[in-house]
Amino acid sequence: MRLHSQKPAPKKISVAAAEAFEELVRNSNVVVGEEGWGWREDLCGNDQPLVDEFKKHWQGVLGDQIGVQELLQAIPALVEGNPFETEASSKEGVTCIEDVKAFKASLEVSEEATPLVEWGDLPVAKF
Repeated sequence: MRLHSQKPAPKKISVAAAEAFEELVRNSNVVVGEEGWGWREDLCGNDQPLVDEFKKHWQGVLGDQIGVQELLQAIPALVEGNPFETEASSKEGVTCIEDVKAFKASLEVSEEATPLVEWGDLPVAKF
């Protein structure tokens, strides 16, 4: 359950989605310089880039050629079709909660938290 005040985490683009987009660009009539294909070195480092960074890179590389907007609009569909694999996506060691109410009912009230060490140096109220 996500609270309304929480913002969703920014999406990363998977390798499969990035490669699918590169294939779309190769099969289109747009011209791409060598710097355009070096997005991995520019954006990745040790991790996959965010979707917004990826889109911004390609928007800068492709410029205002005919057909560029259609290519860029395909990125969200490619991201949804090729989701980024996370560590939690493997079901090993993960407990899925099917019935939230039953799960909450099974929880017990824990003991009140206490200090790890009682130093006795905290001020005491005089009242």
